[in-house]
Amino acid sequence: MYNRVIVGVLFVGSFFGCSKEDETPKIESEIEAISITTSQATLIDDGTLKSTDYDEIGFVYSDNPEVTELTGNVILSECTNCTNSYAVAKDLSPSTQYYFKQYGKNGDKYVLGDEYSFSTYSPKSMVLRAGNETDIDSRPSIHSNYWSSFEISDGKIFSFGGANVQDTYIKEVWKYELIFDKWSKVTSSPEELWGNPGTFTENDDIYVITTPYDQANKVFKYSTSSNSWSAKNDFPDFEIDSQEFMSFKYGNTSYILVNGQYQKKYIYTYNSSSDTWELYHEIDLLSFGNLYLPKGVVIGNKLYFQPVDYSPRLFEFDIENKILFQKNDLPDLGQKTQLVAGYEDKLLLASSDGKISLLDITSFDNELIFETGGLYFRNIFIVDDRILIVGDQGVISELLL
Repeated sequence: MYNRVIVGVLFVGSFFGCSKEDETPKIESEIEAISITTSQATLIDDGTLKSTDYDEIGFVYSDNPEVTELTGNVILSECTNCTNSYAVAKDLSPSTQYYFKQYGKNGDKYVLGDEYSFSTYSPKSMVLRAGNETDIDSRPSIHSNYWSSFEISDGKIFSFGGANVQDTYIKEVWKYELIFDKWSKVTSSPEELWGNPGTFTENDDIYVITTPYDQANKVFKYSTSSNSWSAKNDFPDFEIDSQEFMSFKYGNTSYILVNGQYQKKYIYTYNSSSDTWELYHEIDLLSFGNLYLPKGVVIGNKLYFQPVDYSPRLFEFDIENKILFQKNDLPDLGQKTQLVAGYEDKLLLASSDGKISLLDITSFDNELIFETGGLYFRNIFIVDDRILIVGDQGVISELLL
């Protein structure tokens, strides 16, 4: 199901009260609503409207038709120098039809284009986002046999590494912008990123750890602001098992938990100012298996994670006091139940048979919030309080609560 909605075609813009009609451009751009949820939508034009033609451009919208600047909500475009002018309509009501127009304003006079409409979704809907395009070049070509790594920075999802359908490691880096519901290829990594590269974010920079066979554990920094790479000091040189990393953030410090040999687990901290790593804690419990969760879930000063993929065991690590506890087993949601994220001080769980729930870590009450016929996911992210499910080849779905 496509979430983009265009319900009209614009022929001639309306013209209100301008004293020099022959000098004021008409609104002839096509507009649409994208990234629609239960409570917001991005209103965007086709790029034909020029900001130099008006003192101000934006959109008006209302849940009543024939909307004007007097009867609707007026929102300024957030970027008038971009290819496409856009603004985000917020605080909308679920399951409601809205009407919107683009406007240009000179002085106190408005020029309005034709009217379009969109409808918000009802709560507890699953909506297909990016990746529904048939052109595979419009999204990351990640093969299901190899994991890529995903990282969030400034509300955007970045994809690193992985392999293509020819089982060749790829160097492409892709960016998904939620506000535009679109993937775009932004750069390539300096080297092939082997296995499941570890990632973490410091300000606008994303650090990527890769462990090529028989080589040092290399670290690269990707600047999201300048779209550039730089090499950093290697990750500590010891035998890492299975090339698996789990990163988490506590306060302003980035932590990396890695698998060592003989079931040992090591937690390192990173100082970006000095580009140095420090061993923070060593966990030596033979009952631990390998880590598969790429992101640890931090609530308060506690880290929550599963030590073995799909194991029901849940562990809690007191980050400040360096104490590990085994909690109650996770509720059984069905096949391959996993802890995938934190949401509003609760643990978000998901199973491959399509169940998603919220677990209260104090009472252990488990609320089933969504159930469908099946759910395949590589990662589930919380971005601006929105639940995004990333599947194969960059296909993204969103669960609307």
